[in-house]
Amino acid sequence: MRYLINKLTKLALLALAAMLPQLAIAHDFQVGGIYYNINGNEATVTYRGSSYYDYSNEYTGAVNIPSSVTYNGTTYSVTTIGNYAFRECSGLTSVTIPNSVTTIGGDAFYFCTGLTSVTIGNSVTTIGNGAFYECRGLTSVTIPNSVTTIGSGAFSRCSGLTSVTIPNSVTSIGDAAFAYCRGLTSVTIPNSVTTIGYEAFSYCSGLTSVTLTGKGAWNYNSSSHKGLASIISQLKTINIGSGITSLRNFGFAPDVVNCYAATPPSCSSGTFSNYNGALHVPQASMASYFMADYWQNFNNMVNDLTDKITLDITTANLIQWGTLSLAAVADPEGSNILWASNNPAVATVDENGVVTAAGEGECDIFATLASNPAVYASCHVIVNVNVTLALNLDNAIIGANQALTVYPTCSPDVPVELVVTTSDPSVAVARVINRINAPAAGLMQFAEDGKALAMMEEIAAPSGSKAPALASEKAIMIVGVQNGTATITVTTADGKATPAVLELRVVDVNGDRVLTSSDITQLYSYLLSSDETYAATSDVNGDGNITAADITALYNLLLGN
Repeated sequence: MRYLINKLTKLALLALAAMLPQLAIAHDFQVGGIYYNINGNEATVTYRGSSYYDYSNEYTGAVNIPSSVTYNGTTYSVTTIGNYAFRECSGLTSVTIPNSVTTIGGDAFYFCTGLTSVTIGNSVTTIGNGAFYECRGLTSVTIPNSVTTIGSGAFSRCSGLTSVTIPNSVTSIGDAAFAYCRGLTSVTIPNSVTTIGYEAFSYCSGLTSVTLTGKGAWNYNSSSHKGLASIISQLKTINIGSGITSLRNFGFAPDVVNCYAATPPSCSSGTFSNYNGALHVPQASMASYFMADYWQNFNNMVNDLTDKITLDITTANLIQWGTLSLAAVADPEGSNILWASNNPAVATVDENGVVTAAGEGECDIFATLASNPAVYASCHVIVNVNVTLALNLDNAIIGANQALTVYPTCSPDVPVELVVTTSDPSVAVARVINRINAPAAGLMQFAEDGKALAMMEEIAAPSGSKAPALASEKAIMIVGVQNGTATITVTTADGKATPAVLELRVVDVNGDRVLTSSDITQLYSYLLSSDETYAATSDVNGDGNITAADITALYNLLLGN
């Protein structure tokens, strides 16, 4: 009996042992000390084991998450930091999140008390609930301009945080998002934020300064901005951004108001609850504020604000994948400038002010003084996916080994990557060339076969004829090869533009692939003898008859008319 029990016990233990690996391992694979789950062709960073508490401190030191990872011969894009992925890893000191990641999950870095540095990639759109809860070592966090949502409790109890700048892409700040951040002294909030959750900044006892930024109206509503309403009374300094045009019903009663808008924002009777504080305005705007409703109520007005930034372009149209270089002039001269887009899905901008269109829509590109987030300038960008191309000719007749230059235009007039094709390359070939180097519009005649083709290669665009530029900076060079008809089509590289079309006839009466006086001799011969040999190639003007008019048309072709 004892043997039977022992045997059954062993079998049970063996069965349990067989189950343990399945219970203890929920991640799909591990590479470079980082654990992942697979979702199609994408990978999610996760914890080791079946639960975040199975292993203590599985992540320590500096962790650099890759943008992609290869396992068993398959490469996965790393797109998500999963829920609880680094939870309670107190030995984690820094983390770099790549641009491939779009979501930081709930409690992802919860109670990572040793975390002092985090770099968040510029594709992250959501920072989940409690993502950095009680990361006491964090002193500053740069929230990228791709983020639209900051979840409830995302940075709650991060007592080391001293300042937070919320970018112009964010629309929602969750309940208690920054609650109990007792070291927080200043926060920058854009008017893109339409919801500030309950107690978002509660118990931030050191928070005495707020900067309002964005473009246009700051439509404050105490019911949708609960988290801001709760701290209004403790604010000592209010900084109003240079792009703000109106303020409503805040009930501010600060000691200092710094308003960087050159034109006084419109106010209501409830914008300020008293006017005892000092109002600082731009140097050249004193008279405007002195006369403006409600602003004129400040008894202590000083025109001493000199920080300023301007852009060379304030509105622009682009097509998808088109680029635009913006130039900013800052005062103080030499100030560091931060570039940002409030909607990277429409257009992005790099650290040098180069804007790249990403998708159809509208967005604002901001250039901000790094030393003062209240001072900025913006360029409104409209991205069109579909554009219309046109040529200065709808139809044309050229001779074999004769070149024709035509000019494209684009509506709207935006940088485009032109591509030209021909329906029958045995009849004619075409190439996009630089307009500045192009021959004058019209026909060019060459004596030797192939010379026109060689010229086309010589003046082709350096980047292979497809460099994005205004259509007006490009030309289309067409070379006839042999007698026949062909359709020349000009479109954009993505194929989404309404194309421009040229119907082309190539004339080569005697079939030697060069248009010369011998073609006229041959045409005369046909007219005199009614020789059918060249009938198919002799209708030069395309009217269906072979007459003296074709001789005239052939002369004009030879003369380049």
